Amino acid sequence: MRAKRRTTHAGGLNGGMHRTGVPLGPSDSTPQALRGVREHSLVSMTCILAAAATSLMGPESLAQMLYWTDGAAIHRVDLDGEFSPETLVNGATGAGGIAVDVAGGRTYWADGMRGSIRSADLSGFNVKDEISTGVASPMAIAVDSHSPTPKLYWTNATGASIDRCGLDDSSREIVVSTTHPPRSLALDAPGGKLYWTQRNGVFRADLNGRNAEMIVSQVSDPRGIALNLVSIPQRVYWTDWGGGDIRRAHLDGSGVEVVLTSLDGPVALTLDVASVDPCGSDDDCAVGGCGDYGSGIPGICDVRQAPVLYWAESGSGRIRRSALDGSGVSDVVSGVGPVGGLALLGIVTFENVNATAFPPGLDLHHGEPANIPERLVGGACAGDFNNDGNVDLYYTRIGVPNLLFENNGAGGFTEVGAAMGVDFVATSSGCAWG
Repeated sequence: MRAKRRTTHAGGLNGGMHRTGVPLGPSDSTPQALRGVREHSLVSMTCILAAAATSLMGPESLAQMLYWTDGAAIHRVDLDGEFSPETLVNGATGAGGIAVDVAGGRTYWADGMRGSIRSADLSGFNVKDEISTGVASPMAIAVDSHSPTPKLYWTNATGASIDRCGLDDSSREIVVSTTHPPRSLALDAPGGKLYWTQRNGVFRADLNGRNAEMIVSQVSDPRGIALNLVSIPQRVYWTDWGGGDIRRAHLDGSGVEVVLTSLDGPVALTLDVASVDPCGSDDDCAVGGCGDYGSGIPGICDVRQAPVLYWAESGSGRIRRSALDGSGVSDVVSGVGPVGGLALLGIVTFENVNATAFPPGLDLHHGEPANIPERLVGGACAGDFNNDGNVDLYYTRIGVPNLLFENNGAGGFTEVGAAMGVDFVATSSGCAWG
């Protein structure tokens, strides 16, 4: 399989905005192997088969559409350069923070003027109020769509708090009360933390609001915030409007560094780290040879594009980007209004470029008749059982032995369930890697 980009396009062009600059990073799309899922992950069979063929795929950057608000409308631009900037939703007066829920196919934004949280589909259609009452001055917004009960988080500027509820507006609650109105928000759902900025520092707390703490105090006027949870070390990034710079630190606030200086009013911020080599550092997305993760964080390695930092400058009316170390600065869009939030959308589709439907050795029947009844099919999960950096597969079946496929790193698999003592015969309906 080879990864292939699919871009959706809708809405009218905004004649006042102009695309500038060129794609950042090399354009080599030579197929490389995806290696090393170390975190437990239960996925559908479709995803497993896609992961199984990773040595046959040419994965590309997962972030291809950049969305933003300007207090009057919702806009986006295709980062591949296929389209010009476009306006998706007009009349979004008061639109501030924005978040994209790829799984749910919705874009959410905080509407401070209406006192509501609104959404639209990814092309800007089907606009509706998600929360229309009891939301006081929402500014930033984040979506946790990966938890068992997906939630919306938002900052309350009037009440000085961070609130949340279910995507259906159920179980609304104040998560944490803040000492000053919170300005921006970022979630580390796997780590169970939320991060935010307010005028006197950068803060974090558990997702339930406990253990709130200031992690960075040396700030002058922090605004946007974003997290890099993929590369090692993990870091928090923020814009400092008063200092005209972008800074970063480890997730506990240690090791503060200035990434970029002399910026013209940096405000909103987001990161594309989906294409990071997790074996390298923030600034070194080396191609080839994934080793031990260290932290065990799942990710993607050996891809064509280094991670990218995006930010908006209120003074110059530009959205810009650079590498995570601040090098290679270029403009993405110019002539934009006051940006309230930035969000990235990535879509990856696959086309089969092999003569066979499955990689060599990935025989899900494995000794059973080819017309094996569906009742014998259980679940599947991916992980690295022998720590060689390659994604192995475990496949459960009902009434016949479960299968463990060892990834040889060259596009093929060998069934080793019996040899490893995991060829259980049971009513197995699913699995998870741990």
